[in-house]
Amino acid sequence: REPNLDTCRCRSWDGSPLQAAIKGTWLQQAHHWGGMQVSYELPFDVSWLGATSKDRLHHCIGLTLDLQQTDFAPNSVRSFSERTFGMQGVGGRKLSRCYPLLAALNLICATALQADFLLSDGDADEQTDLFDYAQVSILFGFSATFHCVGRKTFHSLSSPMEARYNFEAWTASFRHNDFSLFQWIMLDASAERQLLARTCRDADGLEPVPESPSVECVIPAAWPEERLVMEEIASTWATECDRCVFVVAVRPSLPP
Repeated sequence: REPNLDTCRCRSWDGSPLQAAIKGTWLQQAHHWGGMQVSYELPFDVSWLGATSKDRLHHCIGLTLDLQQTDFAPNSVRSFSERTFGMQGVGGRKLSRCYPLLAALNLICATALQADFLLSDGDADEQTDLFDYAQVSILFGFSATFHCVGRKTFHSLSSPMEARYNFEAWTASFRHNDFSLFQWIMLDASAERQLLARTCRDADGLEPVPESPSVECVIPAAWPEERLVMEEIASTWATECDRCVFVVAVRPSLPP
């Protein structure tokens, strides 16, 4: 059996309070943001992440760090769930790593920290931490979102196409110096079909032909021992290269 299969199916999360909190907040967030501008205030309840901005920052830092660990034990998530809801899982089960829900959790953290950053009247260091860890939460949220692409899982709160659309929008903001709030855009079935059709149409377009060689082959060889091999290569598969170069080490003991 594949050892990390449960990181997508996440049976240990079924019926857990943390699962309910993540899904409930995600759906409230999606409902509020459906075709609307981003609000500077949180229209949904994130009190389970902490009562103050400092509490939310502390918790989100730990929850984000869980995605950076190499093992499959989400220790910060387990500790947070136990402290917040009084239990780790359901029926004595311990929460295993669950990429779909950890993705949503990190993106919810990003939304909460962004709002806290804009509304914070704290010192400059706290505001910097709020902004920086909001970006880190977005990054790790997306990395977890794409972990289970190709597998249908009950816990996935977004489709691969929707995740790709939002990821491209987020990265484009850096290229355009657009530092507006991150907003997860929900795509319905019609919007996904249109986006898929446009993506396929763009991919089928003609690629520009570069002025310089596009495929260069650099082949190390020994001279003169491999002269016949070099000739064979030059007359066979090297003809597929725009430019082919044989690199031969200079040995003073041998004639040129």
